[in-house]
Amino acid sequence: QNEGHIITCSVDGAVKFWNMSSPTSCQATIKTNSLLVQARYVPNGYGVLTLNEDANSALRVWSLQNLNTPQKTIASSVKNFDWCLRSSHSMLDIVYITSEQTLRTASLNPEISQMLKVKPKEARLVSSYSAVDLLPNNLKQEFNHLKRIIIPGAE
Repeated sequence: QNEGHIITCSVDGAVKFWNMSSPTSCQATIKTNSLLVQARYVPNGYGVLTLNEDANSALRVWSLQNLNTPQKTIASSVKNFDWCLRSSHSMLDIVYITSEQTLRTASLNPEISQMLKVKPKEARLVSSYSAVDLLPNNLKQEFNHLKRIIIPGAE
């Protein structure tokens, strides 16, 4: 779905969508009222996850079918995030680190997954829920600073 396309986010609160075959013109834009620090496509899906940097540092899911309103706010006080797929089920999870240095996971509910056309079997597979294995590469460097790890269903 997103091959040859990239997204960018910026301090002006915009997420911009670019087609690399025509990189000089923006294809679409999400406008928010917050400074954005991270944006990622939903793996093999039709959505975007954004992280803003304001009082609540919210993690939000957007559908590519509706760029005007986020579909869901996943969490607040988030510092960093990535996607993974638990081997124990076929739901796509979001792994994130909070500003309190806690590792958490959240699953997209089936309605949101269906709306975003998520295909979890094609996503990256995590073999177990051991704390270090669970972390995507971009979060591993922050692992040594964690104070708590909270994984629903594994407590």
